[in-house]
Amino acid sequence: MLYRPGDVAAEGPKVRFQPVNPMLGFSLDKAAQRDFQVFGDRLGCLQHYGDESFDISRVAAMDLDKNYLVAIHQGLCPTGGYSVSVESVRASAGSVTITVDFQEPGPDDIVTMAMTTPSLFLLVPRRRGTRSPSFIFRDKEGALLAERMPVYGKAAPNAQM
Repeated sequence: MLYRPGDVAAEGPKVRFQPVNPMLGFSLDKAAQRDFQVFGDRLGCLQHYGDESFDISRVAAMDLDKNYLVAIHQGLCPTGGYSVSVESVRASAGSVTITVDFQEPGPDDIVTMAMTTPSLFLLVPRRRGTRSPSFIFRDKEGALLAERMPVYGKAAPNAQM
């Protein structure tokens, strides 16, 4: 099944592939390098980014029982004009392939003279009755960028959500 931003899946209950607000708030340390993450629950996300640096109320508002939260970080960039976008999300038996496009400014583009950390957060619907799929990240030419399994948090005795 192919999901594109704004598309509605035809099979089963209607689900929506939707970008998530990129201003969730996260630690600059976690976004300094190109990175791909998939979270299966809130606790996994909060443990990865740290409770203090992440806007817990926005994470709590996401339905992570029905969706996976995917985070794509381009890494620390020397100026503005860099961006990350998702071309497509294709689900098949046991895997989800996400085609990612990392863009850079052109040589004559006017850009902000400040370091930036382009990131994209999106929700990918879970398929009923299946195990956690492998998430495969590829560039537009099809080259493998990363492969990830969803991360689930390990409940601490006094973990708060």
